[in-house]
Amino acid sequence: MKWIGLTGGIASGKSSVAALLRRHGFQVAEADRLAHDVIRSGQPAFMEIIRRFGPQIIDGTGEIDRAALGKIVFSDSSARIDLENIIHPRVRELTQRLKDEWRQQGVRVAFYEVPLLFEKNMDADFDAIWVVDLPEVEQVARLQARTGLSVDEAKKRILAQVSRAERVRRATELIDNSGTVGDLERQVARLVASL
Repeated sequence: MKWIGLTGGIASGKSSVAALLRRHGFQVAEADRLAHDVIRSGQPAFMEIIRRFGPQIIDGTGEIDRAALGKIVFSDSSARIDLENIIHPRVRELTQRLKDEWRQQGVRVAFYEVPLLFEKNMDADFDAIWVVDLPEVEQVARLQARTGLSVDEAKKRILAQVSRAERVRRATELIDNSGTVGDLERQVARLVASL
């Protein structure tokens, strides 16, 4: 099975590309969704996170308040590393299970949408890496619109990731998401046809 990494900076449009790939009939695993699954109440990572960050990050439903946790980890790099060390091994395990299932089902090409692909030096895990890209000023604006963060908070989250230049340099394929939805659809269709 060909395993393709899909990445890009925060708010670059990775999820939009993943949705287009699904419309083309491809299986797409999402690291963020798997990460949400492993931190749910009752999962082993849940208690580890509470022990590390305290009960104040539990919301009214008894789940982890991801926004509260995000404020902590994006302002403290050692806290972010601690969180990643709790979550990432469990996400890798779930990802491997999905890959094994798809391989057994005869899936020929599958994608893994993973924001921290380069930060975690996962390049060698993939047969190809598609990077969704747009200028940082647009990235900041999209992140603010989506989350309500201030400009400074948005930039802090962007700076916590590998630089745009580094992502572009390490990409197998580059998807420019600074245009229209139609532009994005055409680029994805062209790349899919090349598979």
